[in-house]
Amino acid sequence: MSPTTATPERAGDAAPSGAAPEPASGRSGRSGERLQRLDLPLTGMTCAACAARIQKKLGRTEGVAEAQVNFATERATVRFDPERIHAAGLVTAIEAAGYGARLEETVLQVAGLEWAASGTRVERELMRLAGVVSAQVNLAAGTARVLYVPEATPGEELAGAVEASGYRLAAPVAAT
Repeated sequence: MSPTTATPERAGDAAPSGAAPEPASGRSGRSGERLQRLDLPLTGMTCAACAARIQKKLGRTEGVAEAQVNFATERATVRFDPERIHAAGLVTAIEAAGYGARLEETVLQVAGLEWAASGTRVERELMRLAGVVSAQVNLAAGTARVLYVPEATPGEELAGAVEASGYRLAAPVAAT
């Protein structure tokens, strides 16, 4: 697994490398809930105080169990309850602190979507991926525009979400 990933964790599971289990903390509220970890590449930091400001903002965000920001690597590692907050909420918190997250956008060509009555299923399946910030379907064009954290959401996951919605990609996933 790459160092920048979105992974599910259960609070209390054994941590890698023999580290002690970590209970859920912060504002997530429930012990034992299913937590996800998301590493977000950050933009706009110029000093360690910037990192501390982002970490504080994320740590006070509803649904976040833990947030760590590293100025040197320009990354935020966030453990959160996906039932209470999604990647879009994390990006909003970072932006509210005055900084940004490095995101990419791609347009997926979805076979058969132009004949669908609604694109809600495709949007819903894409939004279930931890690193997806937004998904908008254009039925007339047969496309889905996705804004996502590229390191956390590989193209195969985007394709899998489209397939889970009952459609298939007409062309391979490519960032724009």
